[in-house]
Amino acid sequence: MRLYILNCMIGFALSAVFTVGVLWLDIAVIGHLVQSVSVGYFAAIVFFMLNGIVFAGVQTDIAIMMMDYDDDDTGPRRGVAMPVLVPATIRKRRRQDTRLRR
Repeated sequence: MRLYILNCMIGFALSAVFTVGVLWLDIAVIGHLVQSVSVGYFAAIVFFMLNGIVFAGVQTDIAIMMMDYDDDDTGPRRGVAMPVLVPATIRKRRRQDTRLRR
């Protein structure tokens, strides 16, 4: 749980940097819209939260994928036993004569 919370905090910090950068550089005139519209600050908070969710998820995924993987198979393997396919021998039948005998 500590890994998840730490990486969520990192993701939301990255989201804050991203949101400030987008507003400050006025990309796609978003900074101007936030400053000139009465509910612009609410839009900036929503922008921050939605990007925070995405960045937190990506940050957590990266942290999990970078974890060490112990590939020692010293213990017994567990799981469902898979059936082994064995080729079956099929005898060829003799063709029966279906014509009427006279």
